[in-house]
Amino acid sequence: MEDTLVEVRSSAARVIADRKELERNMARLQDAQDDWYAKAELALNKGREDLASAALMERAKLAEMAEDLESNRVPLDEALKKYESDIISLEAKIKEAKLKQRSLVERQESATSQLKVRQKLYDNRIGDVMVRFTQMENVLMIRKAGLRPLILAVRKLWMMNSLILCHSSRWPVIWRP
Repeated sequence: MEDTLVEVRSSAARVIADRKELERNMARLQDAQDDWYAKAELALNKGREDLASAALMERAKLAEMAEDLESNRVPLDEALKKYESDIISLEAKIKEAKLKQRSLVERQESATSQLKVRQKLYDNRIGDVMVRFTQMENVLMIRKAGLRPLILAVRKLWMMNSLILCHSSRWPVIWRP
């Protein structure tokens, strides 16, 4: 958008320069008309009507050229007004975009700081949980190691009972390790 704004401003500057050039040309034509009018008066005062009419004809040509230039001034003024409104609109949009960008940056910074705070809080908690889990695992391993001989003895007894039942009755044998 900023590039567009620069382009619109440069176009407006060109229109302003063209309008000033047009005004200078119109001023020169007006001065030339005044000179031809003065020459026509001088010719009439000297009794030279042919020179006076030729001077008035030249003045009329210059007046016609001035009217053409004046008709070119209207589109330049309209273009300049359009450029001015476009510049105002673009500046407002750029200002709005910068405010949005600033807001997004502030939101990102806030979210980043909240995330850092949460990480500091929860990293310690997770570490504590992991330590407790390891301690519980160690306790279970110790208990399991102490119960292992008992578990093996119970399994042996169960297998022996299963074999005895199997031989003494017609029940199907169900083997469970």
